[in-house]
Amino acid sequence: MPMRLPTILRSSALLIFAVAFGFGLTACKSVTDKAVEQAVENTTGGAVDVDTSQNKVSVNVNGTSWETGDAVSLPANFPDDIYVVEGTLKVAIANDADQGFTVSLETSKSVSDAKALYQTELKADGWTITGNVDIQGSSSVMATKAKRSVTVAIGQNSEKTATVVSINTYTDTTPDAPTTN
Repeated sequence: MPMRLPTILRSSALLIFAVAFGFGLTACKSVTDKAVEQAVENTTGGAVDVDTSQNKVSVNVNGTSWETGDAVSLPANFPDDIYVVEGTLKVAIANDADQGFTVSLETSKSVSDAKALYQTELKADGWTITGNVDIQGSSSVMATKAKRSVTVAIGQNSEKTATVVSINTYTDTTPDAPTTN
């Protein structure tokens, strides 16, 4: 019959192990980061940079880059004719092959204020507004310009307003491409 430790000793041993393990992870963040990077790189075949000290993850796979965390910035080649509302950028995705972008951010502006800003700024930058949708406190603005389309989705996320901006570029052979101006 296996020997069993008294409950208090088992609980103490588990607590000591948990504290030691927690300190070990804190002290070895770079080892943890490297392990995660290696696992993602093996799966995707692309370069990955995990930096838990800045609460940030960056992935670059075959011309598509993805960044999320607390210190995210707009992709270097993000179009300058797309307005980005003032706020904290949380996610940035860029696909170099089709010049597509998606960014997600939080702002202190209300849903209606953010929507009005996007309508005004997109028009000022030469975009044609093709649609607006308002459903249960959320809004979307759709626009086209040349061979590109943009969709801005805006909604309330606890105390902040979440905004997602998606930009797509179309070719003459893209199925279901919107009419261009």
